[in-house]
Amino acid sequence: MQKDRDVVLDFDVNEGGPFVALMEQLNIWRQDRDTRIQRAAILVALAWGVPLILSVFEEHAIGPVEAEPYLLSLNAWARYFLAVGLFVLTEKKVADMLRSILGRFFDAPIVAESSRDEAVRAVTRALERRNSRGAEGVILVIAALATLFTSQIVLRGSVEPSWILQPDSEGVLRFTVAGIWGIFISGTIFFFLLFRWLWRFIIWSRLLSDFSNLDLRLAVQHPDKSGGLGFIGLTPIAFAPLVFVVSLWIAPVTAQLLARGELTTTAFTVVMAAWLGFVHIALALPLLTFTEPLEELKKRTMRITGAQATRGLYEREELQRSGEAPLPSGPAPAFPPSGNYAAADAMSTVLFNRASIVPVSLAALIPLALAGATQFPFREVLQILKKLVLF
Repeated sequence: MQKDRDVVLDFDVNEGGPFVALMEQLNIWRQDRDTRIQRAAILVALAWGVPLILSVFEEHAIGPVEAEPYLLSLNAWARYFLAVGLFVLTEKKVADMLRSILGRFFDAPIVAESSRDEAVRAVTRALERRNSRGAEGVILVIAALATLFTSQIVLRGSVEPSWILQPDSEGVLRFTVAGIWGIFISGTIFFFLLFRWLWRFIIWSRLLSDFSNLDLRLAVQHPDKSGGLGFIGLTPIAFAPLVFVVSLWIAPVTAQLLARGELTTTAFTVVMAAWLGFVHIALALPLLTFTEPLEELKKRTMRITGAQATRGLYEREELQRSGEAPLPSGPAPAFPPSGNYAAADAMSTVLFNRASIVPVSLAALIPLALAGATQFPFREVLQILKKLVLF
């Protein structure tokens, strides 16, 4: 039992890997105290502060909106300031919630004694994936490729000067020094943190999949009406901060399309609905691995208790018809199986419930709604938001 608790207490989806080892060497990741603010400040200074200083020297930090100065760049604020900072500041909240969810499997315990060793091995495998040098190496390569792809989009898609691009002596747009740092250094930091978080989500999803194949002690009459697994439905809420940060990445692009008149109100609503649908599907997929054992429990319970009730009622009525038992007045007494049958019939086999839908929907849509409010009346945007959240 203590071994189980030690594994749960050691589970932190953020710790481990070369990135954390590097920060420990730089003394900005400490086990004995919380250094999130310090780490967030350093990364934001690198991703957002350095391009600001460079753009000041190049005289592109401030200016009219048409010139797209650095301090008026929604992309810079959303990605390099807010997103990078929030990636770090929300680490503990996400890790604590996931650890709490994991602990519930062992506290009840949901995991049967026969599967406890396998459960511990599943958690150990998850920690090995988290600590994998190869995985973080791949993440860094993908981040670099995403940065190169972004640089090509910016270079080929821009026709007006900005803090990123300025014309040379021949009038050809070239990267500024601030633009080089912002695209290649800040962009790599942003994408690395983003894909590192996505890898953490995959690790957690695989861990849930492993647990769904264990021998679980499920109860049809559990008050959560999910066999005792209702707590797993908190997983989407745990990753709501990640959804919010990714939405911050999408919002400036949406705002630019709106400003250029390329999105109507209808098209904007479709974009929000599509993004919301994608988010819910992505977060629901790991939970669906538990649908099969819950469906099996529901069907087995209804089949067995239904058969028991049929046999009991038939025998009772046979005795009454033969005259061997007096016909009682009032309603027939309920047989013990009827409680399990009704509970199984009402039991939900889908763990993604409305309690998690609303906060996740708000996290996904608020940044886009703010982008919409730059071009559409706020009341109109609010109506769209309400319809999508409370559908």
